[in-house]
Amino acid sequence: MATQLLKYLASFRKDQAAESRHSISTGFPSLPKELRLMIWGHALERQRMLHIRVEAKPEIAKLRVTEHRARISFSVIPASQETFRAIVTGHGVITELLSVNREAREETLRFQRVHLPCTFVDANQNEMGSGTLHFNPEHDFIRLSSQWPFQDTFLNFIHHLKTKFDPRHIGLLNLAIDQGGLDGNFMFPSLLSNLNDEVKTSVKETLTQLHEVFLVNEPRVGRQLLSWKSGVGTTEVLYTRSFPINSAVSTFKRIKRDPRAIGDDLKKIYTSTGSVTRMLCEWQELLTKYGVTSSRAKCKLLLTFDPRLSHDPIVDCTDGAAFLQKEQDQWIAEGGEHAQNENLEKAVPSVFGFWLFPIEEMAGLESESFGALEMTNLSGHWPELGLVELP
Repeated sequence: MATQLLKYLASFRKDQAAESRHSISTGFPSLPKELRLMIWGHALERQRMLHIRVEAKPEIAKLRVTEHRARISFSVIPASQETFRAIVTGHGVITELLSVNREAREETLRFQRVHLPCTFVDANQNEMGSGTLHFNPEHDFIRLSSQWPFQDTFLNFIHHLKTKFDPRHIGLLNLAIDQGGLDGNFMFPSLLSNLNDEVKTSVKETLTQLHEVFLVNEPRVGRQLLSWKSGVGTTEVLYTRSFPINSAVSTFKRIKRDPRAIGDDLKKIYTSTGSVTRMLCEWQELLTKYGVTSSRAKCKLLLTFDPRLSHDPIVDCTDGAAFLQKEQDQWIAEGGEHAQNENLEKAVPSVFGFWLFPIEEMAGLESESFGALEMTNLSGHWPELGLVELP
């Protein structure tokens, strides 16, 4: 299966290269400018999942620790002061069109109008230097994680994104957040009295205007279970090949309905502990605590398998094929009769990316707990597929 994946991806890259060579013809510069700009714009209209970790600047963190130990109220810092630093991770977060020519660069900077100073890190979190992240709030999703103290990270970031870094003063429109992000920010509203009024306004307006919210559940175990050997308290033996695998690649395309034959697999989906509707409840309670009485945001449950427990972050098709081959080898060695009786020709092909479920329609789903995992029947809700094409 890994070999088949490599062949497919190699063919895909050849097709891409041929298309690229064909599109960059000698006649392109002579096209009318309006047409060239349409071509650049079409190339830019790709959705991305941008991972941003927001930390307090060292001097701010030191101040907060001192205040916390002294058990005094946190200082009210002027709204104009940036108290955070943005850490950006992911493969391909810098758009290639920035280095094509002047016209392409100008069009890219216009389209990706938010220019956020940041520190770039690689897939293993090694710092790669400082720079600027360019993105478009209407097209891109921000996978946001923040550390304590949240008024200096999460809230300060949202405020400055809206009032300083977005020339249209819109800010965040599409958010992806996991359980850790919800838990941290769920605790903070009790300290809202320490917030500057300008920050309160920015945060409330941002949470009210959100277009889409992805509540992320990213288990590291459960795509393949080998009875007690998996160490999660279940005797289940299964290989859910259809469960999408996460990667470090930022760009993705959305397919309204996963076209694969995943119906049987959806009957037993293992997720991280916490019911699939718990996150929605916490998100709605969070909005209430911040004073948001009405929200237009469409909330969806994002499910993806995190392979990093047994493999380095996946950044290209070579990494992807290696991970699938490792899974297959383990399945053959330890899957027993389940592996022996499997018809690989009928197996659901694996993909890299994520599932999106309509979480607001999933109230009342019951889950069976197995320590760090929960098993849920999701067959009543066929998911959308966020497909990542590995380079």
